[in-house]
Amino acid sequence: MLNYFTVYGYGTNKRGLTIGINHKTRSGSAESAKAAAMLQAQHAGLSHIRITRAQEVAA
Repeated sequence: MLNYFTVYGYGTNKRGLTIGINHKTRSGSAESAKAAAMLQAQHAGLSHIRITRAQEVAA
């Protein structure tokens, strides 16, 4: 069963500035939601990515 998650964190862009991450996704677990957020942040060009919280939200 898929649930809705909001994942928060931060990463560093090419210039060395810290950028916040706020990713909303549907996943089966919090771990897969974190992995999806990490992948999206990597595709956006961020490095040193840290996920601070994955929160399940009501649909």
